[in-house]
Amino acid sequence: MAVAHSKTPRVLADLTEEECYLFAILQDQSGIDQAEFSWRDETNKQDGLFRCWDFQIPWYRNMEKLQIDQCARAIGKSVGIQMRAWAFAFTNPQEEMLITAPELIHLDPVTKRIEDRILGSRLSREFLKMDRNSNGIKHRPFEVTFRNSASIVGRIPQKDGKGVKGMHPLALEQDEAQDYPEPGWTELGSTLKFDRVGAT
Repeated sequence: MAVAHSKTPRVLADLTEEECYLFAILQDQSGIDQAEFSWRDETNKQDGLFRCWDFQIPWYRNMEKLQIDQCARAIGKSVGIQMRAWAFAFTNPQEEMLITAPELIHLDPVTKRIEDRILGSRLSREFLKMDRNSNGIKHRPFEVTFRNSASIVGRIPQKDGKGVKGMHPLALEQDEAQDYPEPGWTELGSTLKFDRVGAT
């Protein structure tokens, strides 16, 4: 493991082969590798492990800055949000991801599934930044903080867009975009850090 200290990196300890594999898995921005490594799927009667469908892999790995997923139910839009959120803390220390939807009735199910995924795996659960007042997850508004200062926040725009005003995430996930209010769209245009590497 190399540590940058001033201008000269120092090696604190050589990683074992297993640690190298884990590090490689945790670097997948799409979240596919992490999900297939650590998530369970009770509907998979064969081995109980989570697996993406073949068509989802290139779709989820698309890292274009602007994307619209226009498809039917049960294709995996929400699962994609869950995977990218789960992976975000491991791949983007000290950065922020914003999850937004038109109203709380839309946002709550998405953030609940993200919370369940985070709490459902020991790897992500132990990466939460806990203190006396929190287990790393807060509600109203939704916020998850991790040990490396990465965070996932959930916000609704409200009618005038002020609910997402002042947010500057590296990654933004928007659900139910067809119902998003016009002032909210206006705010989102200046919210995302488009000039940053990895901004989506």
